[in-house]
Amino acid sequence: MSKNSCDDYQKLSVYRLRDFGCFSYSSSHDLSWGKGENRSSIGLTTFLEDDPIRMRLSYIYSSRYSDRKLSVDDDVLLSKTQCHFGGVRWWMHCPVLRNSLPCNRRTAILFMVGGRFGCRDCHDLTYESRKIRPSLRPYLSLLIPMTLDQKYARSRYWKGRKTKRTRRIDAKWDAWEEPTGLMNF
Repeated sequence: MSKNSCDDYQKLSVYRLRDFGCFSYSSSHDLSWGKGENRSSIGLTTFLEDDPIRMRLSYIYSSRYSDRKLSVDDDVLLSKTQCHFGGVRWWMHCPVLRNSLPCNRRTAILFMVGGRFGCRDCHDLTYESRKIRPSLRPYLSLLIPMTLDQKYARSRYWKGRKTKRTRRIDAKWDAWEEPTGLMNF
């Protein structure tokens, strides 16, 4: 049985939290995602002056399989490391219990599986690109269509000439032969 993909679950990222201003001072924020009736929200409070630095997640989780709703209050430990050229990088520590001890793995992204936020390792998740056969991974950029952000973020031409990356992808595309059994799901 293959592992579940990270893309199938809600995630809480330190990069999004940083952009939202959660790490500039101790504060409370409400984050939400989804559309219409499937809209979910989470309240988070950061305690940057406490020792250890932590963040409290408050949300209500409703299971797919029952009408029961659970109110969840989780504390997630935070840490920061100094970057070489100045600034800090924030990390969250996984709060999931493994063998009655917290996992405490330092990670930038926590995934919500079964009503609990935890690291990719605790929830046994993998990235979608890992499900593709290793011999076909160089062709991954040809298999997955680029989103609009990626399309406009990457320059295909520089001073009227194709970039080296574009020429390399075009060469792969020209040499491409349709293999059988492409995906390894």
